[in-house]
Amino acid sequence: MKKITILVLLIASMVLVNLPLFAVMDGECKPLTMEEQIKYHERMILLEEMIEAKKQDNLIKANKLHNVLYGKNLNNIRKYYNSVSITHYGQETGYYCGPAACKSVISVVNSSVPSQSTLASELGTNPSTGTEFGSTFENVLNNYIPSHSYSVLYNWSNDVVDQSIRSDIDAGYGVIANGCSAASGESHISGYPTNVDVWHYVAVYGYGNDYFRICDPASNQPGFNISSKYNLKYSKFMEFTSQRGVIW
Repeated sequence: MKKITILVLLIASMVLVNLPLFAVMDGECKPLTMEEQIKYHERMILLEEMIEAKKQDNLIKANKLHNVLYGKNLNNIRKYYNSVSITHYGQETGYYCGPAACKSVISVVNSSVPSQSTLASELGTNPSTGTEFGSTFENVLNNYIPSHSYSVLYNWSNDVVDQSIRSDIDAGYGVIANGCSAASGESHISGYPTNVDVWHYVAVYGYGNDYFRICDPASNQPGFNISSKYNLKYSKFMEFTSQRGVIW
């Protein structure tokens, strides 16, 4: 009853102020039909429930809501593309990719962001091993973004990683990804060094039908020939993160 009441109020408010929702379809901005607007608001309610379940560590409920939101048969008007506004920060040292990616993700929500050196200290970053992929990221991100509940997703299936990223982007948050670009082979990212395997952190700020939108702190580093932001194909991203994962 509560969800129905909220939905009715949302639709009524749109009608009263005459402010229709819009979506970009084939490069053209078009108003959504009333049926599409209802589906959109139903989706927002489910997203809120999923985030709350995640905060309460109710992973069974969160995963069920994932399947509802991102199932293959879902007629989801925002299924194929979405992104958040993010600020790019080039890493200040050769081993600051973790703090720089973390700073970019924080910028999605907060206009005031900590320095890379502050984040490096909080993340335990050091010249020998860089930044460990683990729960420290959860603590730091949740400290700066208390409205969310970040957690580490380590070595999960492609579908789960995909759904997790999409759910965070749709909810208005960025994601940190960690992985390896091999010197050659399937996991090599074009523009990365070809003489050494590169373990690296990037920020994810959007997705498309067959790609993720990447904010890469290594764009200013020697040996890298990449843009600060680019699209990375789904298959390439999954190869890159296959030995590690994401913080979502």
